[in-house]
Amino acid sequence: MDTVIVEGTVEREKGLRMLKLLNAEYVRKYAYKPDWSNEKHQIVFRVRPRIAHAWKAPRMHRTLVNFLF
Repeated sequence: MDTVIVEGTVEREKGLRMLKLLNAEYVRKYAYKPDWSNEKHQIVFRVRPRIAHAWKAPRMHRTLVNFLF
């Protein structure tokens, strides 16, 4: 029931060092090793947020918080 909407710019993550780090964290968290070796199947993106809106349903009007970056 928690909701977060992030507005910002997105770009594909291509840095090998970052991809290796993300892969290790993904394995640690989900016990699954994704294969990002093929660029056509690599789906990792970096988000540079400008603003994030967050709230808890069903009381959005009472819990809405905006984060500015």
